[in-house]
Amino acid sequence: MTDFKGKINRFDSFTKCKSLILGQINWTLVDLIQDPDKRDYTYAFLEDFNETLEFISNICKKFNIHVDRPTVVPYDEKIKYVHPNFELSAVKNPISPSDSFLCLSDTIVEVASVQETAFFDYVQYRDIWNRYFDNGSKWMAAPIPTHDPKQWNGFDYFDFAEPLFDGACVEPVGNKAFISNNVVMNPRGKKWLERMFPEYEFIIVPKTRGHLDSFFRILKPGVIYSAIGKSDLPECFKNWTLIEAIKTEYQPPEIVSEFLQDDDYDNTVLDVNGFSIDEENFLMMEHTFQQRPEVVRQIESHGVNCIPVPFDSCRFLNQGMACIMNATHREGSLFDYFK
Repeated sequence: MTDFKGKINRFDSFTKCKSLILGQINWTLVDLIQDPDKRDYTYAFLEDFNETLEFISNICKKFNIHVDRPTVVPYDEKIKYVHPNFELSAVKNPISPSDSFLCLSDTIVEVASVQETAFFDYVQYRDIWNRYFDNGSKWMAAPIPTHDPKQWNGFDYFDFAEPLFDGACVEPVGNKAFISNNVVMNPRGKKWLERMFPEYEFIIVPKTRGHLDSFFRILKPGVIYSAIGKSDLPECFKNWTLIEAIKTEYQPPEIVSEFLQDDDYDNTVLDVNGFSIDEENFLMMEHTFQQRPEVVRQIESHGVNCIPVPFDSCRFLNQGMACIMNATHREGSLFDYFK
């Protein structure tokens, strides 16, 4: 076992990981799909994804990382989940624990997600967060969103919209926290974070309309693996080494269920979406080794061992490894990495 003592400690995404939450498949959600061929097609991808989850679980054991898993809420056709502005047929598939929750400093933050399907996601993680809270972690929730359609113009939220943000649009690096520019982080969401966490400097990353874990990953201080050019990154990265991630072009699959897939393909670069066990070990999708061997060599030239993970279902799900794992405890601290 690890010595993390069941407490939240997260100031970055690259120092040694001691505990994390790994996604879980809700197989019953396949029943939402009426077409039998599409249902079989989806089930096959989920079987592949289940092998990915087991592979990652075994890696975590090897590196002595404590793993928690969410508890799924089975689909029941007799139950409807009603909100004043929408109705859901089911609770979201808990395969992406980094979307609905932000672990920051010593605190669990239940976010005010922009995704309506994530509204009831919190119920699948209660046992985990209760234990972290009992062990001394802080626990808070952002303002509960109304998802009033009047706040949205179909492309962006208006400036007067309620606080909204997803967990994966915040990337802490010591005493700084980088945040997405819009859509998954709106102005009031930024203000809320600044007031709740005044110890951080929150910095917007221009031209990011999606989760930051699919735009760049910090491998170690001074080295960034990025789908964004250095001229479009915040000024504080100017002296860092940038390893370029080239977005693989492919035809997005058909969305068979909003409860099983993320449809934001335009703002997702899965090629860059890996997960650091520590500053010397980085989990990457196996196909990157075949399609971008030069990138793997560049990363390893900086003393980072790249570990291939089979993840053939990633494009169907539109999820990367930083999506399906939420690090709850790393060894980092409130340090200035940009001095």
